[in-house]
Amino acid sequence: LVEYTKTHYFDPGEIVMNEGDPNDSLFLIQKGSVDIVRVQGDTEMLLAQIPASGFFGETSIFSNSQASATVRVAPGQQACILRIKHEDLLRFIHERPEAGTKILLAILEAACQRLAKANVKLGDFLYWFHINEQKQ
Repeated sequence: LVEYTKTHYFDPGEIVMNEGDPNDSLFLIQKGSVDIVRVQGDTEMLLAQIPASGFFGETSIFSNSQASATVRVAPGQQACILRIKHEDLLRFIHERPEAGTKILLAILEAACQRLAKANVKLGDFLYWFHINEQKQ
């Protein structure tokens, strides 16, 4: 897969992509870790931390959409991140279908796990919102 990617190096705290940026790529973290954050007004919310060997961009690569959050290299770390564009991932899958299928299944599994965590967080938020609303 490496021959289909481009390597990027980032310093601690450097922005990899901003929320709202167009994105057509999947990013594979070789070294370091990244923080996934959303900013609303003056408040920054940490949504996730992704360590080395993890990846991000899985929703944008298949929907050709904008980044749903800002990705920033974790403080105190340098990062080496591989970027594979949508068309290069499709070419890899076409040229190496067995390996491509394994990668697609890994992406799907991680996306499902992330969605399940988000559902729990949303459920907790809605519960506490409902409880606080009843108190007022």
